Amino acid sequence: MITGGEVIVMMQFSLLTPDGELYSAQVEEVTAQGSEGELGILPDHISLVTSLKVAPLRIKSNGHESRFAVYGGMLQVNQNKVTILADDAQLPEHIDRQQAVSRRDQLQSQLNRASNESEVAALQQQLGVVEVQLEVVS
Repeated sequence: MITGGEVIVMMQFSLLTPDGELYSAQVEEVTAQGSEGELGILPDHISLVTSLKVAPLRIKSNGHESRFAVYGGMLQVNQNKVTILADDAQLPEHIDRQQAVSRRDQLQSQLNRASNESEVAALQQQLGVVEVQLEVVS
């Protein structure tokens, strides 16, 4: 892509879930939470495969940033193609902010009353998902 005399190199980006392709576009940058921390992927990035945490995913395309809720999975970079095979993911327009706030409050209340480690772990996992949803829609 050429804008105002400068060449912007793009990458092919695909976000896939078990239900199929959720999103695909030419992008300038991808930022994701890998198993070892935050990854910033620009064109001509070296080949890479890593697992993903439950976290927001950000892409930049044509100067605009988009965010997605990603609930684990794998990220692969190869020859200017970034593919995310998500365990599950949501577009921000499919997240009900009010419902997520209500669910967060409910989970925090349940967490305060939790009586064993397995219950605490399950509630923390659910709370993590809701917090990602809220970050994506805010």
